[in-house]
Amino acid sequence: MSLPHLFRLTSRLPLASPSSLRLGSVRHGSISLWNDDWKPGPYPTTPEARAAAAKKYGLIPEDYEAYPDDGMGWGDYPKLPEVGASAKDPYNNWDDPDLRRNYGEPMHIEWDSYTEDRFEPQSRQKGYWPNGQTYASLLRQTIAIISAWIITYILTYNLKADYAILPKQWPADATVLGHKHYTFELKDQECD
Repeated sequence: MSLPHLFRLTSRLPLASPSSLRLGSVRHGSISLWNDDWKPGPYPTTPEARAAAAKKYGLIPEDYEAYPDDGMGWGDYPKLPEVGASAKDPYNNWDDPDLRRNYGEPMHIEWDSYTEDRFEPQSRQKGYWPNGQTYASLLRQTIAIISAWIITYILTYNLKADYAILPKQWPADATVLGHKHYTFELKDQECD
């Protein structure tokens, strides 16, 4: 197959098929193929830029709040509430049930720390753990248990737990005292 023939075949291919558009390869009306398309923009300083950033992330301007411009580089990314995947409804019809999120939903800036097998932000609040425990009380209990184990070990590491049942046998007992603890002679029994 010649090179001009291949060029004619590839020039007829569409950029995005309708099926790929339905499957979610389009973001805000354009095909997004590069990471630059998903980077946050500059920090919004005017109300118009704030409204544009809210629209960009699918939020209404009243709900949109950007991270403070403190040099971390978050730009116009929205400051979302900390909700872990374990706190979300497991019976909802999620687009991605493993991460419990829908397509196009803005994610928290540290979403990878809040997946179901990691930290749960609501666990910091009193009442999340049974009996009203907190991380501080759980830490105190852990330190108390480990300290009790270490103290018990230190107080008992030199105690012998294997007491002898019979008196110790010494080789001198056989010669001096005449004791015989074993013999190599066969007993007078009939062998079958």
